[in-house]
Amino acid sequence: MPIACLQQLILQIEGVYMNAKKFRAFLFIAIILFYASIPLFAAEPAAFMSPSDDALVQETVVSINAGDHEVPGILAIPRNANASNTYPAVLMLHGAWSSKNEVGNMYLRLARALAAKGYASLRIDFQGSGDSKQTYRDLTYGGSIRDAHAAFDWLIARKEIDASRVGVIGFSRGAFIGASLVGTEPRVAAFASWSGALYNGIADPESLALALYSPRYRKIS
Repeated sequence: MPIACLQQLILQIEGVYMNAKKFRAFLFIAIILFYASIPLFAAEPAAFMSPSDDALVQETVVSINAGDHEVPGILAIPRNANASNTYPAVLMLHGAWSSKNEVGNMYLRLARALAAKGYASLRIDFQGSGDSKQTYRDLTYGGSIRDAHAAFDWLIARKEIDASRVGVIGFSRGAFIGASLVGTEPRVAAFASWSGALYNGIADPESLALALYSPRYRKIS
């Protein structure tokens, strides 16, 4: 066998050996990370497993009529509620490809934080999301607006809610829907956009991308 061929063969063997070592090292690290992450999930507070046991808030699964379908939701009321109390409230609108608790349970966490301050809240699943019985094809702009209106009307009609102090918060696409709701519903007392999918009122992707990289536009937070 020519020396050049032998050297090439040795290099190939060494390459396979090194790739195998890299793969074993990668596999070892992946296994360590997997087992290290288990306590993080196991350490979730009990409130996330059983909301009814939460010391701050009493949660009720609700179904809101929106004409041709039902909007699933969770109504959260401060635990110290009684028949004579009324509470300000927040309607929470989730983003695209998400659901009423939002990514990382952040809306669930927000509901507890609000309850600790004496606020009620309602978080819902838009059509085609979460526990909704509609298909993903029903997750449209118009459909989400109707769901938001139905949820808002339902919330302010509750006897334990102060109808004059009901605000809306939207995350990502939910902020887009929330802004549309605020523009057509004068009874909304306040609005907050959380990482909103809006930029100076622009919603379509091409204009949004242009705005993000153009010095002519000023971001409104």
